[in-house]
Amino acid sequence: AANPTAFSGKSIDHLKENATLRVPTLREIADYTGSGVAKQLLEQQATAGKTTGTPGSAQPQSPQPTTVPGAVTGSKPEIKPTQPPSLVR
Repeated sequence: AANPTAFSGKSIDHLKENATLRVPTLREIADYTGSGVAKQLLEQQATAGKTTGTPGSAQPQSPQPTTVPGAVTGSKPEIKPTQPPSLVR
C-alpha cells in the first residue's frame, strides 16, 4: 500500500525496474495492519522517550551507516531484480 506504483502486478513478485520503495513508519504499519506487535513497539518507544527525557525521542534515531567489508564507499549500489530459482524435479 505504501508503494502503489512500484509494482507491475498485484503481488510483490512484480517489482518494476528502477522502482524506489518507501518503507512505512512503525506508526503506519500499526495503523494499517492492526499489528499488536507494532503497537507494543510504539508503546515501548514512547516509554523510552519519557524515561530519557529527550523531547521527540519516541521515534527511533536513524541508525549509523554500517561499512560492509569489501564494499565501495561513496557510491550507491545497483540493485537488479533477480529471477526466482527454477524448480528442480
